[in-house]
Amino acid sequence: MKVLKLTVIIGGVILTFFVGFFVSQWIDVRPEEDSRDTTSWYTVRMVGGEEYYGHLDLVTSDSLKLDDVYYIETLSAPMAPISTSTNYQLQSELTPKEIYNLVRKGENSTSSEAHTLYLNKNAVVSWEKLTSDAQMVRLIEKSKGGAQEAK
Repeated sequence: MKVLKLTVIIGGVILTFFVGFFVSQWIDVRPEEDSRDTTSWYTVRMVGGEEYYGHLDLVTSDSLKLDDVYYIETLSAPMAPISTSTNYQLQSELTPKEIYNLVRKGENSTSSEAHTLYLNKNAVVSWEKLTSDAQMVRLIEKSKGGAQEAK
């Protein structure tokens, strides 16, 4: 009788563990607000240092879906000499050393890509919601406005 009770208890604990584990694999963890909020902007920081900006559409136990994705591309500009001599070379400090370019995912490549990015959660350091008056949000909105006017 004691063996039967012990077996039932252990079986119940194991069953509860497995049910909890498998259910947790199918449950989506959503951002603070409605996960289909197309007006809120998020920044997602990756392990390699990359940052992506977009609408956080879906967060699951192992991935994130980011829509309308933008990122900053850094280009290095060579310093332009303004005077040269056999003994010295003078360079202008006014010439920028790096140029930053806002890029919408899928618009700078030769292939037609969607503006959606699926990220492995193990490669994500953090994500946070940006306020509507954040500098990056204003830059993206300004960029989108200019792109619509050009069409």
